[in-house]
This record gives sequence, C-alpha cells and structure tokens, in this order.
Amino acid sequence: MKFNRVGTEFGRNVYESDVDQLAEVFAENPESFSKSGAASVLRAMGIPGSFYLKQDRDLKTRMLDAQKMDAKAKARHFYLLGDNGKAKDGSEVIDFVAKQSPHGFEGPATLVGMTPERGWAPRRMDLNRGTIGYVSMGDGNRDMKKYYPSVMVTMPIFNSGVTTIEESIFKLMCTNGARARAFTGEIAIGATAFDPITVGSLVESMKTLTESSTSIWSVLLDRLNEKAVSVETAKKMIEAMLEHPTFPKTVILNAGKAFEKYAHWEVPEGPMPPAINTMMDVFDVLTYYAHELPGEGSVIGAERGVLGYAVEAVGLGTDWKELRNIRRQMKSKIPTTVKEEVAPVGDL
Repeated sequence: MKFNRVGTEFGRNVYESDVDQLAEVFAENPESFSKSGAASVLRAMGIPGSFYLKQDRDLKTRMLDAQKMDAKAKARHFYLLGDNGKAKDGSEVIDFVAKQSPHGFEGPATLVGMTPERGWAPRRMDLNRGTIGYVSMGDGNRDMKKYYPSVMVTMPIFNSGVTTIEESIFKLMCTNGARARAFTGEIAIGATAFDPITVGSLVESMKTLTESSTSIWSVLLDRLNEKAVSVETAKKMIEAMLEHPTFPKTVILNAGKAFEKYAHWEVPEGPMPPAINTMMDVFDVLTYYAHELPGEGSVIGAERGVLGYAVEAVGLGTDWKELRNIRRQMKSKIPTTVKEEVAPVGDL
C-alpha cells in the first residue's frame, strides 16, 4: 500500500493521504480501491461517479487533476480504510475514504465509549453511506425471540459527517426492530458540533431512560403482550391496513398470507411466533416482513409504519407527544450546525 499507515480501527488498517497522492494513486491503480472505496474517492473529489466510469483512462486522469483545487478547499487530508483480501492477488484494497476530522479516525467504541462492557454492540457498517451503527443491548443476556427497548446510534466512519441518535424497540436476532424517528424526533449532530464528551453523555442518558422499566417503550411492550388478538381479528386488521395509503402493500400482503397459514394451524417460514394470540404476535409478523424489504430506506419506512400502527392500537398516541417534547428539549442542548450529509452512492 502506497499510503502512510496511521493505525487500526474497526479491525482494519487506517491510512492517511493528501489530495495529490490520493488522486494520483486512484488514477494509476484503480484496482486498489473497492467499489465503495472508489465511490468515496470520487465523492471527495466532487466528480459524478456514473459520468467518470464512462470515460477513458486519459480523461479520467485529467478530471482528477482538474478537481484537485476544489477538493483541497474542502479538505487537505483524508483517512482511508483498508480491508485485506479483496484484490485478485489477495493484496489490501481501500474500502472507504473520508476527510480528516479534528477527532481523528477512532471509532465510536473508543471515541464515545460505546463498548460491550457498557452495554453497546456494533450493528452494521455501511461503506456506501460511510456509517457504522451501534445499538444498546443492556447486559447482553437477551432472548433472541423478544424485543427490548434500545437506543441506536449511527456515526460517520472517521467522524466526518452527521451522528444520529434514535430510540425504539429492537430484536437481538436482527438488531433492527421498529424505529421511532417519526414519533420522537431523531437527534442529529453535525460534524462541526460533534463533541465526544457531550455525545457520550447524551447517548448514555438516553440509554438509561429508554431501558427503564417505566419508560414508554417498556409500557408499549407490556401492552402489546397483554392485548389479546385472534387470528381472525388479525386478518381483519390486515384488510383495514390495505386502505392505508402510506403503508407498504408488500408487507401487508405477505402478513395477510402468513395469517391465513396461522388460521390453518400452520406456522409461516422464518423467525415467526408459534401462534397469533396477542398484539405482539401481530407486531412481530409485520416487523418481520418490513425487515425483509429490499433497501434500508424501504425497511426503515416500513418499520416506522408498523411501530405507528402498534402505538395507536394500544392507545399510546398521547404519550408519544410527551416523549417527543422531552426529546426536543434534549436536542436543544446540542449546538446548532449546518447538517453535513454523507449521501449514499447509487451510481457506481
């Protein structure tokens, strides 16, 4: 690797480079960058990926040279995330590139203290979006068939984008569950306002509040488990949901097929409840099919819809307004900043 290695993070090598070296190596050895790595380089250089890929090698080099000054105006140096064994010869390639931030390249576990010992688990790394997610897991001793109140934090790799914090109920099997952004208000912290101590204190406070036995999330789970629902009632719910203009019909239709099987004493494939007896069983089936949708954006939207339906079904709509006000107060304590998005790359 031609870049200067500065350490390791996320179990990978981390390198640094200035704009000139990055453009030179990318032009001469594009095979040293994975698809996500190439996309992040072009994004850093301000070059449309789909247009760049259609050009010959000479024009690609000239495009990179022409964009150097603009890139330098935004960032002088970059961090590069490596990964072993992706090139055909088994050599290391670059998986992601982002501008250096004042907080260095340390990940959430080191920077903010989201460690397993403190009840946090990494959820997933998205190299296209340049993010890594963490979810609070309590003491870690959790039943994979149950939902638990949790907080999910999504941070930018190399700390050069927006950090988001949201709370909901999650299932250990997929650490996903139904998100609550539409109800409580996502707390978003831009890179220029990011402070490790402040963010660390905030996520720990939200974790404590969310996992409390008296939290709205615990009440929601209790009511979902306590509200009796028959298979026939579940089928009628599905019929009514088909009239809802914003709820994904794919989820509803798949859930409807599942309830038909339950009505004939069959258990559908997948991690499904053994029978439909409570509103929690209905919620679990709907969330499962929401999670099966292609694309994370579709999944998030469907999960929010499922959660909203569950909230109304057990009569907690008013409580959500109060929770939203509390979260707004917490958000007001974060310094305001211009939101700096790390956009997904869909044209490579």
